[in-house]
Amino acid sequence: MKKATTSQAKNSLSALLVAASESRGDDEGRLARLERSGVLRRGRGGTVEEILKAEPPRPTGRGDVLRALLDERRSGR
Repeated sequence: MKKATTSQAKNSLSALLVAASESRGDDEGRLARLERSGVLRRGRGGTVEEILKAEPPRPTGRGDVLRALLDERRSGR
């Protein structure tokens, strides 16, 4: 990844954008590396329509969100 100061970026923005778009050829490798390191989790490939038509997840009943929030605030975290 190239790094530039704000003034360098301002003065050569179009060159930086072209360089960034040219280096995108290895997106699959980059995504695989980020996934292995735990930075991201890839989607399952559902389309927006499929996602919107699916029934939303139901609460499991295993916890009380309000109680957990209040406990966290009391503990100072």
